Amino acid sequence: MDEMCLVMCGGWVCGSDGKWEFVVEKKRMARMVAVEVGMSIKELERLVLAEFRVGELEYGVSLSYWPPDSLELATGIKTPPVVLTSDGALKYFFTHMKVKGSLNLFATFEPFGGDVFVGSGSKSVGFDTPGPNKKAVPNKCGRCRGTGHNRTNCTVPLK
Repeated sequence: MDEMCLVMCGGWVCGSDGKWEFVVEKKRMARMVAVEVGMSIKELERLVLAEFRVGELEYGVSLSYWPPDSLELATGIKTPPVVLTSDGALKYFFTHMKVKGSLNLFATFEPFGGDVFVGSGSKSVGFDTPGPNKKAVPNKCGRCRGTGHNRTNCTVPLK
């Protein structure tokens, strides 16, 4: 039995605070794609490419979803999205989709030669999670509130 799945086009962004957000591509937006339990990841990729009218020979697609056991996407949770890279991963997605009732897919298109590769024997690279954004903050003294030192080595006389 075919079910309809909402597929949004865009890209994942991890903010400096470690929270994930999907930024929708304004020209392609979202589409409904017919999915069926038991279909392969390659079949789903071809359907998504066709629905968005993206050339299979020029572009690859990386499909991902927000983990259903985390809070909603709008809350900005630090749990990263799940990238579908195999038939087993797609089967797991369908299991969650059946339990939850519906689950959105997110599609990121890249021209071949970019970060996403599709085809026989190739690997889907997906997304790199950025490291923590550590900016240099000068020490602040708890005694005098001055910067550049701390309470232990403070030389400011007590008032």
